[in-house]
Amino acid sequence: MNVVGYARVSTADQSPDAQVDALRVAASFAEFERDLVRERTREGLAAVRARRRVGGRPTMMTPQVREARRMRDPERYLGLSYS
Repeated sequence: MNVVGYARVSTADQSPDAQVDALRVAASFAEFERDLVRERTREGLAAVRARRRVGGRPTMMTPQVREARRMRDPERYLGLSYS
């Protein structure tokens, strides 16, 4: 017995054409669910942006960290080449 997502597709009592059809139905449900998740995510992000909120991880780039990185690799931050 093969397991595809939440649907179980038995291979013992089906012809190859029926197996392919069953897998196509399962794939179409998965595609539909993926589209719903994508749509809900976009709507949620749009609602958050409408409230002028910014998401994501807080930045760790404090002025002290910037200065330390610039001192460690000044060529990179000044736009100089290594050659």
